Formats: sequence, structure tokens, C-alpha cells
Amino acid sequence: MEIAKALSHITFLFHYPIKISEVNKEKVNSIRQYHLLRLLKEAKALDVKTISKRLGQAHNTSSELVWRMIEKGLLSSEKDNRDRRRTIVRLTEKGEKELLKEEKEIDRAFENFFKLFLTKKEAQEFNECSEKLYEIAKKVIKKLEGK
Repeated sequence: MEIAKALSHITFLFHYPIKISEVNKEKVNSIRQYHLLRLLKEAKALDVKTISKRLGQAHNTSSELVWRMIEKGLLSSEKDNRDRRRTIVRLTEKGEKELLKEEKEIDRAFENFFKLFLTKKEAQEFNECSEKLYEIAKKVIKKLEGK
């Protein structure tokens, strides 16, 4: 299968269960906010420039997203001691709780999706492939960031 076609189908497969569920209706409000919470959970702390790169969006878009989430109490920020121009962003306790709730909702959305469209074996294969893709993505990100 061509990579472009495969990516289109894979993207649909990963986003469709979330779109049709009740995920993101009140708390996090967007898949981008969810991705940022997830990113900060793994990284512990990042500057806005790195967040922009990791989310694949413009710096001003990431900056606006970060400030909206700070206002909601999901994130905290502080100036970098070594470079006062940089703002370091972290997940708050409230942000961690919201992330956990969202992850449970996403898991539920996928379980429901799997029950409707996949056999148990296909669902298991999907989970295994997802785990492999996750490990590959982590490896690529580390290499891109020179780690």
C-alpha cells in the first residue's frame, strides 16, 4: 500500500473514535490540548519553542494554546533561570488529573469502536501496532532532538 494512502486511513482510524465519542466536550476542549498535556506528562517540562516543534504548529499558535491552558489551571509556567527569554511550561496537578480522565475516555471510545467494527483479534493487533508505532515515534523524536 502507498504510504500516503496508508497514513490517511491510519489517521482516520486513530481520530474517528475520539470524534464520535464524548471526549473533549468539557474539560480539555480540543485534541491539541490533549496532545499538549500528554507531551508534558512525558517530558516533565518544555519551553514553548519545543512544544511548537513537537506539536507541529506555529509558535504563536502553541503560545496561545499554552496560555489558555495556564488560565484553566492545567499548566504552569516560569522563566528559565539561564535564559529569561524562554518560558518553561509544566503540567499542574489539575492538568494531570484532567489528562488521566481524558485518557480513560479515549480508551473507552476505542473499546466501543472496536466492539462495533473489529474482532477481538483485530483489536489486539491494533493495540500491538499502536504500541510499536509509539516506540518508533519516541525513538525518532529523541534522534531529532539530538538525544
